[in-house]
Amino acid sequence: MWTLLLTTRRDAAAFVASTVFTRTSQRAWFVLTAPPRRVLTDRGEVPLMSRSTAPQPPRPPRPPRARRATRVGAAAAAIAVATAGLAALAGPATADPADPAGPAAGPTLFTVEPGDLDPAALSSVLDGLDVVSATESQVTVLGDAETRDLLDGAGLEIVEDVAYADAIDGGPAVGQRSAARAATGYPLPELLADNSYETFFGGYRTVAAHTQYLYDLEEAYGDLVEVVDYGDSWLKTQGRGGHDLLAIRITAGADTDGDWSEHTNEKPRFYLTAQAHPREIITSELAWRFATEVIDGYGTDPEITHLLDTTELWVAPQNNPDGAAVVETALSGAVPTNAAGDATPPNSSKAWQRKNLNDTLFTGTSPNYSSQQPGIDLNRNYATAWGGESTSANPNAATYKGEAPFSEPEAATQVALLKELFGEFKVGTETAAPADRQGVYVNLHSYSDYVIYPYAYDRNANVPNLEPIKALGFRQSAFNQFNTGKAGEILYNNAGNDIDWIYDEIGIPAYTWEIGTAQTGGFFPSYARAETFWNAAKPALLYGAEAASDPYVSPLGPTVTDATLAYDVDGNVTVVGSASDDTYGSHPGSLTRRPVTHAVTDVEVVVGDPATAVAVAASVEPSVTTTFTGLLQPDWDVRERQWVHVRAKNAAGHWGPWNTSWLEPGPLRLTDVGADNQFFREIRWLVDAGISTGWENGDGSTQFRPLNPIARDAVAAFLYRLADSPDFELPEVSPFTDVATDNQFYREIAWLAEEGIATGWTAPDGTKQFRPLEPVARDAIAAFLYRTAQSPEFDAPDVSPFTDIAPGDAFYTEVTWLADTGVATGWQGNDGTALYRPLAPIARDAFAAFLYRYVDPEGSEVVEVG
Repeated sequence: MWTLLLTTRRDAAAFVASTVFTRTSQRAWFVLTAPPRRVLTDRGEVPLMSRSTAPQPPRPPRPPRARRATRVGAAAAAIAVATAGLAALAGPATADPADPAGPAAGPTLFTVEPGDLDPAALSSVLDGLDVVSATESQVTVLGDAETRDLLDGAGLEIVEDVAYADAIDGGPAVGQRSAARAATGYPLPELLADNSYETFFGGYRTVAAHTQYLYDLEEAYGDLVEVVDYGDSWLKTQGRGGHDLLAIRITAGADTDGDWSEHTNEKPRFYLTAQAHPREIITSELAWRFATEVIDGYGTDPEITHLLDTTELWVAPQNNPDGAAVVETALSGAVPTNAAGDATPPNSSKAWQRKNLNDTLFTGTSPNYSSQQPGIDLNRNYATAWGGESTSANPNAATYKGEAPFSEPEAATQVALLKELFGEFKVGTETAAPADRQGVYVNLHSYSDYVIYPYAYDRNANVPNLEPIKALGFRQSAFNQFNTGKAGEILYNNAGNDIDWIYDEIGIPAYTWEIGTAQTGGFFPSYARAETFWNAAKPALLYGAEAASDPYVSPLGPTVTDATLAYDVDGNVTVVGSASDDTYGSHPGSLTRRPVTHAVTDVEVVVGDPATAVAVAASVEPSVTTTFTGLLQPDWDVRERQWVHVRAKNAAGHWGPWNTSWLEPGPLRLTDVGADNQFFREIRWLVDAGISTGWENGDGSTQFRPLNPIARDAVAAFLYRLADSPDFELPEVSPFTDVATDNQFYREIAWLAEEGIATGWTAPDGTKQFRPLEPVARDAIAAFLYRTAQSPEFDAPDVSPFTDIAPGDAFYTEVTWLADTGVATGWQGNDGTALYRPLAPIARDAFAAFLYRYVDPEGSEVVEVG
């Protein structure tokens, strides 16, 4: 019998795996044996089995092979011993600078195959380890040399081990780069565009910057943003520095809608949180960008404007600021990176911080911070199934659950806030939340490109609202193509997490996103990748936020993917677009869970408030993905921007969410000017340019009254609007005795007098009259336009172009200038000569023609407007 003294943690791990062959440096093979003994682990007292065999001859490494399910118990015991009892077996570790897996080296990604173990059993085996990704056949774990021994000792087949630095972006690290270089072009809303915020690792914002930014948003956008301090971090509760736990409430009327804790505005709520695991640095960046996007988009983007008008968005960008501060310090200065600029920290770097900083029970035995660190995993500290699969009772472990549910202030205070925001509705596994329950929760993590929905603690646990929860998850992943499902279906069962508790106790859909892959930077992607991540995240987050009003209803229906609105020549509105029920994520790993699609059968369009306005049906050819057309006859004021909402229904009877856009002001619908009118083009231009408003009929249509003579006050209004309604100081005393200061056109008439365009008539007492309601003669119109053009130099012809006006007549220069510029053409008399008819009142249609030719919108530059 060979006897081997166990003096290191690696030896201890080999001891645990007493059936595993181990090769010495002399390349001889031994089987390690020892008498039976018992050790205390985080699962209680576990027996260590032993057996004695003779030495075996050398043999090549074993190929991967299937494992019998009966080995689950032994493997779990081995893992438990390794994670909790090895310190007692082996004593403190000593750092070996020459060790390629030591603290100066980087961690390793180990990929193991579970063989016959089902995912639930495998997740039990891996309790306490740092699992970063999984498929149906393989699991990848982040660790060091000790982790290798633990996995091997548990009977799992390591089919690949690759240095984290080599796995990230598929290339090796290429030396040191400065992570303190300044970021350029990072997103800020318009009112804060000149601000500067502290950064690390090429552009990521520090904890201090996040804090300052939230308060700056509140100050600059008080009508949209309110900062809420909902608690203190663990360090702060201990009087050891620490941080406030902050969120912002973003909604229209944030400064006037009352106390948010009383929910006086009654708006549905969407909650986004990030960086519960501090090393996942891209997550708070995306939260920053989400807040920036919706704040900057209010008033300019119809979808975002409607969202903030109707919904409260809550953003908590750093749920674990103590840990985030540790990571930012570790990633400041010179940081190892690969060719793409992604960080590849060594094992000893505190950039690997996953947990909060509660170090009460931490007793580190290794210098490898990547595998041992203080703190509690906040995403294992929630009450639902607390202490279940993929949690650890070992304070050193990556998934340490804490001493009790909500033992950590970062979890406990967020729970208190969520209860205030959403109320409580106990769901469990039997009681479905009601269909009208409102609210959506999303927590951003990294990495592996997953959208995870409840229940994560057990893939087989019944989810009473599974179909709409699944639908909303897959609608989100339609934009980013993440693998979507329960945690145990795509990764591993994990208990004590936030999304399970939120659905279980509050009754709203809750989701975890795992963002990025090893190929896109892993835990520490270069800041240059942030824009790509954001472009994929933005539409998915907006979909989730918009679903907050009816998360158990609208995600079951189709998505209107495009809607275009345009006024036609008759003043009606055409609606053209597309809709699809096939807008579910299609990641290959999700296809067996992907919801069934149905044909789109109906589309309806609403102008105004969907709750009160009458919907108009569009024409649809039923298909899973289809197009639609519709025609709207305006019964609204077309001079004002209108909300337009479009939604589609599928063959299962489910209406999808509203697609929201703006219908910009359009042409007045003129009932008395048809396309056959000789001045249709000119009148249409006059109305579309806002120079003439006409008379409203009361049904959304308008009359122009083309043959009516135009009055002098209307001419003043037309010319004032033609000049873009300039600002000027109104006189307190009217320049005309017959135009009071409260006259509807006082501003326009006073401006006409101020500019010298209208002089009026002098009464016997020396006062001036304008005679606002009198029709305007054609010679006076010539004078008005000539003066509007600032009385340009013009040599009047000796021979008049018109037989009814001669040199020396009043307004001869003005009328002949009008003819010379092509504005006035006159009439042809019976003898072939031209007539101007200077004293005849000018009709409204003729004045429209004069103004059209005067401005010459088609570009022949008849005259420049003064």
